[in-house]
Amino acid sequence: MLHDVSIIPLHVARSPNYRYTPDDPLKTWWKWTGKTTSDGKLYLTDINNLVQKDPDYYKGATVFSQEDAIVMCTVWKQDVEEWDPDKQRVRVANTNFGGVRSHYFIENTPFLLDTTGEFYYDEIARRLFVRMTGEKDPNEAIIEVATKTKLISISNKPDIEISGLSFGFTTSHTVRYGQGDVASAIRITGICSNIEIHHNDFYYVNGGISVNNTGSPAVNTHSIRVSDNRLAHIGDMAIVFATDHTYMDDIHILRNQIYNNGYRHQGRWYGSIPAIYGQMNYGQVAGNIIDVSRGNGIDMFWGKGGSNDSYIPFIRGFIYQNKVSNTLIGTNDYGGIESWQGGPVYCYNNLSKNASGYKHYNNSSIGYAYYFDGSFKHSVFNNVATGVSHNRNAASIIQVLGYYNLFVHNTGYNTNTFFNAWKGTLALNGHNTYLANMGEEIQWFFRHEIDSDYIPFESYGNNVSAVSPFKSSLTNRDQGHKKQQCGYGPQRFHH
Repeated sequence: MLHDVSIIPLHVARSPNYRYTPDDPLKTWWKWTGKTTSDGKLYLTDINNLVQKDPDYYKGATVFSQEDAIVMCTVWKQDVEEWDPDKQRVRVANTNFGGVRSHYFIENTPFLLDTTGEFYYDEIARRLFVRMTGEKDPNEAIIEVATKTKLISISNKPDIEISGLSFGFTTSHTVRYGQGDVASAIRITGICSNIEIHHNDFYYVNGGISVNNTGSPAVNTHSIRVSDNRLAHIGDMAIVFATDHTYMDDIHILRNQIYNNGYRHQGRWYGSIPAIYGQMNYGQVAGNIIDVSRGNGIDMFWGKGGSNDSYIPFIRGFIYQNKVSNTLIGTNDYGGIESWQGGPVYCYNNLSKNASGYKHYNNSSIGYAYYFDGSFKHSVFNNVATGVSHNRNAASIIQVLGYYNLFVHNTGYNTNTFFNAWKGTLALNGHNTYLANMGEEIQWFFRHEIDSDYIPFESYGNNVSAVSPFKSSLTNRDQGHKKQQCGYGPQRFHH
């Protein structure tokens, strides 16, 4: 089995050199000092580190970088089109990338092979250059090189079981547009049913398990169970159920263990890089343990997308007893656990810890332990959210739009806000209830803005703030009229 073998990963030759910093993987990366555009191209400058004079030094390189945007700022990659040593800058194609004080690293030229544990592959000479740990002779070591993207492909097939296998070492350098085209070790496409994938190991693969459904309401992908798998060091996304058509039926994602998801993801600046992603009419996501993800831990869509006005006769979702830690470390404006649309959906007995969403360039966070986006008929109860500091974790729970949602017996600790909500045209739609929630070391308990017509239909009662004063605001979106109550202990206020 793979987990019984000593695997020493080698990193693509890069600068700055790789360092293991689990509290913040980006903190030792370099920072851009300038960002300009010309003729639709982006030029990024670093006067402190891009000091090399050789015109070939960064030729053919790839750069991973944050963006200095207001939201998302996802770390993603682009190939270097031009290196200008005189102006200490590189040129890339897409302008949604980089920014002053945004973190980055650059890789994949022979000049960067300057320490042990790195490699460079010369595609023209078809020669691999390796510097082994301890400067050992690579000719005396067993070196496994990933050459394949997919290991098992299933298309338009029913009645398949995959269990007890180990999958390792896949690769892909493409940049995808969405979740549907992820390159995974097990790839399922078309219309499939009655498939079980359980008790497998995945190590150092580009992606774990993915489904791209092409079904319809009449003939649809259904009855798939992914359970009890271990997935570690997943370059892009671990488990994906995606569709460009009808959402899937009877999907079960249960008791999987996922570690280090999305560290070389292939999405773009808007990607949320989830460890588990799903688009379902009905199903469950339960008992999964996720630690370290560049994006979401869990990101679920129920029934249909936000612009779809079709009638969905039956929706039922369950997200429960999952443990999700150290998420959103390569993006922001998402949730450690996120649920979209509706409903009914039941989200309960989950733990979401340190959903970061940290923006290094301005020392702030828009990361949320639980994110409910356009969600309705959600029952959210007995969940726990914890943060590490107010500037590293924006809120325990956030809503965008949303109505007929019930939030009961949830606990939030050490995030800037407990219950946050978006503003303007994305403000709350009313008919939401907040009962008996407990916040500790919270700066703001509620920060809500709502359409004036629905203010009378919001309900708040018996919510408790510990250690910090109970401080909240409810704003009439149309009139800008704010009603605020501060104090200690249980609170009841109605508008």
